[in-house]
Amino acid sequence: MARKTAAELAEARKVAAAARKVATAQRVEAARLKAEAEAEAERLADEYEAQLRANRAKFRQLESAADGMYDEIEKLNRKWPTMNVTQHMVARTNKLLGETRDLIKDEQDLFIDGLADIVAAGDPPETRDVVLILREAKDALTRYEAKHKGEWAEVSEEEDEEDEDY
Repeated sequence: MARKTAAELAEARKVAAAARKVATAQRVEAARLKAEAEAEAERLADEYEAQLRANRAKFRQLESAADGMYDEIEKLNRKWPTMNVTQHMVARTNKLLGETRDLIKDEQDLFIDGLADIVAAGDPPETRDVVLILREAKDALTRYEAKHKGEWAEVSEEEDEEDEDY
């Protein structure tokens, strides 16, 4: 093998230095991209957990409202099944149905489309009809809870651990 001249050695050193510089830049870029991907994954996970918490809170409110409305209207239904409900009952029931549909809209529930608002054209509906509608809403919420209870438990455990830190 022939010995290299000083110029050739200097050129080889420049090439090697440029290659090291490129390799370093590539490692730095790879590390930056990895950090960005990890940050995005963490942001998405935080967003998902926040959505779970919001859905759980909304579910609890709807479940409470549905239970209360069902109990009260069912009591009336026992005494007067053919009695018409008031406009207030219709408005509150429609509010509950709308919020329930909104919560469950992406859950592929076969019966969610049946939770249509009550249209009191002419005479308002009878208590027995509203009891059935509220029962359907309660059942839809029960199915929703069964589907998401495991996810909510994971978030609840994390919140319990965070509360212990304070």
